Amino acid sequence: MILLDVLTYSYKKLLIISSSLVVFSFIGLRYKLGVDWQFYYDIFYGVKSELTIEPGYQVVSWISSNLLNFWVFVSLITLLSIFSISRFAYRFSPYPVLVFGCYFIISFGFNVEALRQIIAVAFFYLGLYKYFKNRKHFFYLYCIVGSFFHISLLPLVFITLFFNDLFLKFGGKLFLLGVFLAIFHIYPVKEIIELFNSLIGGPYLAKLNWYALQGAENNTLTFNMMFKVLIYGYFYYNRGKIMSYCVERNLSDKFIKCLHAMYLVMLLLNVYFLPFGTIVSRYDEYFILVMLICFSYSLKVNSFYTNRVIIGTVFTALISVIFIRFMTNDYFRAQYVPYANSIYQLLTASTDDAARAKAVYLHWKQSNQ
Repeated sequence: MILLDVLTYSYKKLLIISSSLVVFSFIGLRYKLGVDWQFYYDIFYGVKSELTIEPGYQVVSWISSNLLNFWVFVSLITLLSIFSISRFAYRFSPYPVLVFGCYFIISFGFNVEALRQIIAVAFFYLGLYKYFKNRKHFFYLYCIVGSFFHISLLPLVFITLFFNDLFLKFGGKLFLLGVFLAIFHIYPVKEIIELFNSLIGGPYLAKLNWYALQGAENNTLTFNMMFKVLIYGYFYYNRGKIMSYCVERNLSDKFIKCLHAMYLVMLLLNVYFLPFGTIVSRYDEYFILVMLICFSYSLKVNSFYTNRVIIGTVFTALISVIFIRFMTNDYFRAQYVPYANSIYQLLTASTDDAARAKAVYLHWKQSNQ
């Protein structure tokens, strides 16, 4: 469907609806995949947890538990994600299915596991949609409400402060400085996190500090980092053409500048939080869609149709490599194989629930050793 989106000039709505149905059928109707489902399942049915759970999620989970089956609840969360991502991609990208499809390939594991943050990401893009439709106050409202489902969204209330030419001028230089510091394993963010935790404290900062303490000094040139920088370079190279494309179609160039600023924020988070993989992966989820939209505009302004097809195909192949890398590890084999679907399980009762629960138990037992 991604390739059809690049190859054709029409049928965009039909393609986005079809791809949404595929994603919902495969991800939205999943059954006991990953390691977080047991935790959310227990909360849903009233089992107390020592972990800090945001109040918005607690309230919605409690209300839903009195009305719905847990897996129906899960499918509705995925439906919210599909709606927000597909609508944003359809409205703001020349290749909406490429953006939508690649997002759910890259973020497959996230959209299976992280129920609370899935809701927060959906609220972020519902808010951005309003922001770009000149109803900016709704953006702040959505971010604040979404932070009651996952606290990671709250700092992004301030993302609009970076939507200016000054940040675009110096953001790239800050990224290069971060790369230079990372080469010598200098990460000032770690000290800042520890300082805030000691001065302010609280369960959320304590959790953030725990992520920082668990960080490892990774190699600067990771596959994911190189991939993001490569796509950014392609976007930056075509920025002038993209601006002209927007002018020709009466689109505001401010929209492209905002996307550019968010892309730079993602790169800065990636390099300055490099050792803290969990923090980086959590915040990447708010920016992956922006990266993909930037790529879609870069692809669209390529003057040769054949080149667009070739580049689009190569890009999709690289996205597939990311998914294959995710599949070829012991975690995936233990927690995702065999695939289980809630509708199929309901009709056939074919899933070994005890084996699924045991796999989750063993994972967390090994993680805590």
